[in-house]
Amino acid sequence: MDWKAKLLIQGGLIGAVVGLATAWLYARSADVQVDHNGNPRLPEVKSADLLRIGVSLVAVLRTIIGLGSADD
Repeated sequence: MDWKAKLLIQGGLIGAVVGLATAWLYARSADVQVDHNGNPRLPEVKSADLLRIGVSLVAVLRTIIGLGSADD
């Protein structure tokens, strides 16, 4: 197996772990609402919050891409 395949597998595993941890933390901290049928529902995420998360993700991706550059 070449180094690119290993890197992709490791990155996928790290992404899955980070995603699961994020979902667990969100579910743990969110105030669960119950509808009229008794089904639990998480509160809706506001579009402004999604925009902030998107901008933060772009910043993280740019930082990771910068790790691979030869500029020191």
